[in-house]
Amino acid sequence: VLPEYSRNGIAYMLLSKCILWAEENKIQTLFYTPASNNFASICLAEKAGFRKTDYFKLKHLNHATIRLVKYLSSEKSSSFMCFLYYLKKKLSVLIKYGMK
Repeated sequence: VLPEYSRNGIAYMLLSKCILWAEENKIQTLFYTPASNNFASICLAEKAGFRKTDYFKLKHLNHATIRLVKYLSSEKSSSFMCFLYYLKKKLSVLIKYGMK
């Protein structure tokens, strides 16, 4: 959202649409990883029902990151698949930047 349009609920509306899409497509777990100093983004995610689960630092990004999670269902199968997808994305970043 462009700065001149911030604080108008646009980001919350977009995130809500993403959550609705995930529910409609039977995705049970959503992960969100903003920079730990991006307070507006963290507050937005918490307002949408995400909860903090982890804090870590990625050397290639030079900043700490917070992992937030939102469970849409109690079933485990899609949660596990979503976790595998998340791991794949993290590994691709590590490989891209030559991290060990």
